[in-house]
Amino acid sequence: MQNYVTRTCILISLCALAGFGAMASANIEDRDSCRKVVRSIAQIEEAGFCDSAEVLQECVSDGASIHHGDFLTSAAGAKRVLVMGVFHGDEPHTAAVPFLWFKRLKQINPRNTWRFIPVINPVGLRKHSRGTETDADINRNFPTKDWGRSGWTKRRNPGKGPASEWETRCALAHIRSFNPDMVVAVHAPYGILDFDGPKTWRMPDISALPSRRLGTYPGSLGRYLWVERGIPVLTVELPAPGRFVPEKDLILLQDWIGTVAKRYRKEKP
Repeated sequence: MQNYVTRTCILISLCALAGFGAMASANIEDRDSCRKVVRSIAQIEEAGFCDSAEVLQECVSDGASIHHGDFLTSAAGAKRVLVMGVFHGDEPHTAAVPFLWFKRLKQINPRNTWRFIPVINPVGLRKHSRGTETDADINRNFPTKDWGRSGWTKRRNPGKGPASEWETRCALAHIRSFNPDMVVAVHAPYGILDFDGPKTWRMPDISALPSRRLGTYPGSLGRYLWVERGIPVLTVELPAPGRFVPEKDLILLQDWIGTVAKRYRKEKP
């Protein structure tokens, strides 16, 4: 198995060729900005993904755009799964997971509808930094009831106020418009699975990504969605670049996510 950095480049290349289905085309400016983001991750020529990706109105700011792609299904009882990568600009390889999962959906008959946002923090990616333009941590900037109570640190700066960052507002716009039944956030580099959801659900047995519940924090996505709204959130913490993550394990994980989304009924956290 190749190391994850190499595999990231391969996955982005292959999935760009596959393209996203069931979506309207982006305009020329959006396609150009999308290609620029993809090239900054993999150093390749984008070939298909950006021709069909979409951008919500709330996801454009100062020349930067946050692109998303949908994979729709007409399966009875289908639920909605939202997947986001690159919350932190210094975790570029996290974009590979959304691309891998979409590629696989092209080859099977999915049970659910999926929305993929490979890069939710394009400015941080461009800066090679964890935070946004103002150095805020998106995963401490969600408008939870207790926003800001965890205090300010250089690494986990909650921002100037709840949802002060346009990247956070973009994510919130997707949550409103897509209305997901489950959300997946891909991070790095701790190499674990952290599930904010019903404790009765048994996590998949993946040796490279052992299960560990870390809890939620003021301003975090898990607290905003699970604790306050009853929507499960799986945080996939990939290992640091250079460590192995077998593709079969990521596929197993996608199947588990699909099962949780399919069977879950909203309940009090």
